[in-house]
Amino acid sequence: MDVRARRTASYAGLVRSGAIGSMKRDVLLEAERDLVYVTTVHHEFTQAGEAARADAIANTVQLIEELIASGHCRLATWGIGTPQHRLLDEDTQGIHRLVERGVQDRHCVWEVFLVATPESAAWVRQYIDLVENFERGLASGPGAAAEGAESPEVP
Repeated sequence: MDVRARRTASYAGLVRSGAIGSMKRDVLLEAERDLVYVTTVHHEFTQAGEAARADAIANTVQLIEELIASGHCRLATWGIGTPQHRLLDEDTQGIHRLVERGVQDRHCVWEVFLVATPESAAWVRQYIDLVENFERGLASGPGAAAEGAESPEVP
């Protein structure tokens, strides 16, 4: 089966609706704090409507590849005999196999995850600053939140 990363119609629809941007934001924020299991990303697609549910594995692979390509996340697994994780370098087919295995085998659910990179840490700091500026602006009155606040580009 050819599993090269390709944007499904459901993924394109989720991009247009802003859902993919929100998913990426959530993954980056959580990966910076801890880590994000690939099965958690898959679960988000199963909850994003019937079309996204049917394409959940392909959509998960697409989102993971975009985050890796942007330099904001790395794929990892647990190290053997060490508390440190081990980074993985997988092609599209490898990522597809890992996601599929995590979804289909309950013993593999917690094996593969995304971790943040230094680029992600910078993005998260910028995002948090933006939110804090917005909240300060809300406390100051109407229109104050938009002044000087520039939104970080979602990877």
